[in-house]
Amino acid sequence: MRQSFFPGQRHLEKESAITAGLLSYLEHVRADVNLGLVANLCKVLIITVESRVELHEAVYEETLRVQIETILDLIFEA
Repeated sequence: MRQSFFPGQRHLEKESAITAGLLSYLEHVRADVNLGLVANLCKVLIITVESRVELHEAVYEETLRVQIETILDLIFEA
């Protein structure tokens, strides 16, 4: 049996529930927020920080800013 590289549906459901719980403390959260996408992008942000030495220093701060703005745009109403 071939094993999938990606975590299963239960993992997504668990992380989505955690993300929803955290967002429940905030105001102006989009009704259509994609919880799995937000969780993944938060992980990518952490990977970016942990892999700083692999990235172009000249645009590192901008890279973080764009990632954070994207996450915030996905979470909050305009």
